[in-house]
Amino acid sequence: LLDAPCSGSGVLAKRADMRWRRTHEDMAQLVGLQAQLLDAAASLVKPGGVLVYSTCSIEVDECEEQVAAFLRRAAGAGFG
Repeated sequence: LLDAPCSGSGVLAKRADMRWRRTHEDMAQLVGLQAQLLDAAASLVKPGGVLVYSTCSIEVDECEEQVAAFLRRAAGAGFG
């Protein structure tokens, strides 16, 4: 299970202040960190194992696009 650090956009109702504190640079850094963490976590999964990627974000670049990019990279080979 990789519960990756994220923008928190899925919990803005509880933490409205986050809406004004996140910048585009923050998002780019988070997406890069998420990719690094996904690749590292994949290397720890035994053959036939399952890797669960979780965020509290509703941003496409942190969710669907992040997983799609992972599956295209060498680290994601065998997880599709």
